[in-house]
Amino acid sequence: WIIILCAMIAVLVGGYYAYGVAVPKYSATTTLALQIRGSQIVDIESVMSGVSSDDASLNTEIEVIKSRKLGEQLVTRLSLTEDPEFNPTIDDGSVNFLELALSQWFDVDLAAGEKVTRELLDRWLGITLPDEVTFSERQVFDKTVDNVMNIITATLQRNTFVFSVSAKTTDPEKSVRMANTLAEIYIADQIAVKFEATE
Repeated sequence: WIIILCAMIAVLVGGYYAYGVAVPKYSATTTLALQIRGSQIVDIESVMSGVSSDDASLNTEIEVIKSRKLGEQLVTRLSLTEDPEFNPTIDDGSVNFLELALSQWFDVDLAAGEKVTRELLDRWLGITLPDEVTFSERQVFDKTVDNVMNIITATLQRNTFVFSVSAKTTDPEKSVRMANTLAEIYIADQIAVKFEATE
């Protein structure tokens, strides 16, 4: 029976990964270029806050793109606190494979809205969790920003003045929207910084 038990555990773990963890992710990338030579129609350097071509300055711009300040603006602009992918307090109503398997094994009624973890802890270990944990609006916002920043990457393409800004989510259109919006926010932020410096 030990072999059978091990086999069942292996199936549960494999199924959990396949259906509960290995959610398809879609990446979208947009690019930003620093124009440092000549007077082009659109000279991006002119709207930057004194950016030079040395590595330190370029890496600084990467960190600005990935900064929490811009992340907060991205969350606000796209109302990402309403997105269950980033706001953990929103229940999207989905049931993963492990929850389904455990509910059948331990006779837990998911249809009635019972949570597997809560039921198992209460029934088998005698541990009762609080009925509800509430978070302040600021806590929800901060956690959403944390989750958004985890799926954002910004890199400098080798031997160029081109930045790549990427977002990876469960929705290809959302990934595109987030990458493009963050790039727009970054450019607007640099314009504002440059304007303040000239006052």
